[in-house]
Amino acid sequence: MISKAQARILALLPALAVLSSAAAAEKPAPILVTGWPLPLNEAQKAILSNDAIMESLVCPSLTRLNLQNKRSEPLLLEKLEASDKAWSLTMRPGLTWWDQSAVNMPDVEAFVRETLQPQQLTQGRFVWAVPAFTLASKDRTLTIQWSQKPGFGPYVLNNHPLRKKTNNALGVQCAGNWRAETATAGLLLHDRSGEGRNNILLAADTKARTASSERLLAFEFGEEMPGADSKKPITQNLSCERPLDTPIMTVIAWNPQGATTRDAKFRRAITHLTPRGALLRSGAGSMGDLISGPVLRAHPGYKRNLLVPAYDPAKSDAMLNELGYRRLEEDGFRRDPAGKLLEVKILARDHEGSTLLRKVLDDSFRALGIKLRFINEGDGTPDGLLTGIMTSWPDGDLTDLLHSKASARSWPWTWQDQNLDQALEAYALSLTQKTPDFTLLEKIHDLVYKLEPFSVLMQHRVCLEAKLSKPQAKGEIAVRNPDWFRQLIGL
Repeated sequence: MISKAQARILALLPALAVLSSAAAAEKPAPILVTGWPLPLNEAQKAILSNDAIMESLVCPSLTRLNLQNKRSEPLLLEKLEASDKAWSLTMRPGLTWWDQSAVNMPDVEAFVRETLQPQQLTQGRFVWAVPAFTLASKDRTLTIQWSQKPGFGPYVLNNHPLRKKTNNALGVQCAGNWRAETATAGLLLHDRSGEGRNNILLAADTKARTASSERLLAFEFGEEMPGADSKKPITQNLSCERPLDTPIMTVIAWNPQGATTRDAKFRRAITHLTPRGALLRSGAGSMGDLISGPVLRAHPGYKRNLLVPAYDPAKSDAMLNELGYRRLEEDGFRRDPAGKLLEVKILARDHEGSTLLRKVLDDSFRALGIKLRFINEGDGTPDGLLTGIMTSWPDGDLTDLLHSKASARSWPWTWQDQNLDQALEAYALSLTQKTPDFTLLEKIHDLVYKLEPFSVLMQHRVCLEAKLSKPQAKGEIAVRNPDWFRQLIGL
């Protein structure tokens, strides 16, 4: 039901060859990974994405957020010490770049100096004041001496993988134990600590598995599992022995400048008329979850006392009537007090892959007298966008989606809400401390719940099919554990 374009917004990949003959001939064969949502057609972007596979194996950061412990911790660092005006970063011994050269202190200095630029720290979403600082190295320790205490903490380094520019095909190299290399079939990860036994091929083709695939990790969304069809309802819940939560959601993102959708009450009325439970069951075989906002339910910042808005057409009808949109007996459609037809235009970028979803939405809108029109890119300004979003993980930071100064958003409008901006910035600052304040994310969740910038249709899970030498335990994979993938392949 939900297309790849919607369920994995950054992972749209062209159909590629299953395996090149050269890759197939490698001995031992790599662990084949299919269906993992990474933009493999943008290899550098993929390896620098802080993805669960990339951060733990390929391109680690100096520090990371560990949701299992609810705090940040050193990763490539052996130790981190911080006072008001000095941070001391002690590197783990023996670190090397992919080309086997040592990670030396001048490399680390150059990386830290670049990372501590104001635009780098927040990816340009907003600007933090960065006091003047000096760098000094001794043995494996780099000391950052500040002219005055910065407003952010040392774990601002969490989301910045340690890398340096190079002239290889990727343009960078990292200090992970797996070296990334582009391949016809996807992205090949070479295990530098062994003899290829734990090499990994992230395949661009989700159907890349073959009968000869000795070791396989296949991640499948509900609509990709056996028995699913994007054009037909799934008649029963899909069975999955190893489900995995993902920060991927299907939403209708609303235009805050739209003639009707500028009103939060109208947006909530639309959410109430959308049968999200039925969509989850019949479209994804219940491989997902209904949530009250764009925060993964497994996250400690998800505010659990906010109830998922109920499917309630009667309540939606009453809300629309209160807003002055009343139905005429002649044709059954609603009109505003001036007599203008109530029409909602939704941009759906992948019409073919969302047939069932669009039909359910059309039926739901029509039942309440709303004319729904799906439009293509360039057909005018939409009132909403039917799309998939991938929220930031593990931090749950929503600034890229909702901050008024966000530039990398997925829709052609911005949200202008001062209270939301302040809450987003406060949580972003909290994430730079050893122990983030997840109640600040709960506050964001509460603000978003009232603002209703999205009608969240579902949060997606994937089902893992594993064929490895080590038997795999059944049950849900704990995504709060940042090393779940390493443990999965027996490391």
